[in-house]
Amino acid sequence: MFYNYKIIVYSTKNYNLPEAVENEVLGWKGSIYLLLDDTFHFCLITRLNAFFGREGYYCQTCYKFFTGNSTTHVCDANLCKQCKTAFCGKSTESEIIRCTQCKCGFYGETCYQHHLKSGTSPLIKGKYRTVCDSFVACPICNRDLRPNGTNAYDRSMEGREHVCFKNKCRDCRRIVDMSTHQCFIRPINVKSPHFIARQWKDRGKQWFFDIETMKKFDEDKGAYFFIPNLIVLKSEVGERYVFEGSNALE
Repeated sequence: MFYNYKIIVYSTKNYNLPEAVENEVLGWKGSIYLLLDDTFHFCLITRLNAFFGREGYYCQTCYKFFTGNSTTHVCDANLCKQCKTAFCGKSTESEIIRCTQCKCGFYGETCYQHHLKSGTSPLIKGKYRTVCDSFVACPICNRDLRPNGTNAYDRSMEGREHVCFKNKCRDCRRIVDMSTHQCFIRPINVKSPHFIARQWKDRGKQWFFDIETMKKFDEDKGAYFFIPNLIVLKSEVGERYVFEGSNALE
């Protein structure tokens, strides 16, 4: 029934990259996303943006989110991870050549020469800049960095600082060891304008009230009633209304 669908499975142990991909070639009808939990139960992921807490579009090839449109997206799956260019003839069996300037390692002479030429990588902005000018390798974990020592691909305030063998969690935004970190719910910033606007859209504005009453005897009915003589109404954003007197309810 689903042989024409591409099935992508994520695991709770590491959901930054798929645990398994089935029907990658035959999945012309679309994709089905599943989450494999610790009890070996599969859960259907209906919205990837909500699952990852990310905005933008999801690339079905490199499994990363991107902004803009598909024509401007540079897919990592088509680029060499070292020289950042396509069709460099890379081979993991080639002898590693390490650049003395950027400290990065490259798969053979062609891969090495590509990183020295300007205009060869779509990741580099600037006509005369090269990969060697734009990236350096961490001497400890070998991760790509900017020349100033910050993370090469995460420019946010939380993920800019480089920490060896650790990544920024997509949910809690903390720098953690993703092999042991277990976090699936991002802390909510209740003061953020985005959260407040979404709350109002989903449930409307919340109002709070307090009522003061006075006890009054009704001779016609022969019973006591509580009549409001002070009503204070306040919204969650600070709007305030006060109604006083025996006709406060009106």
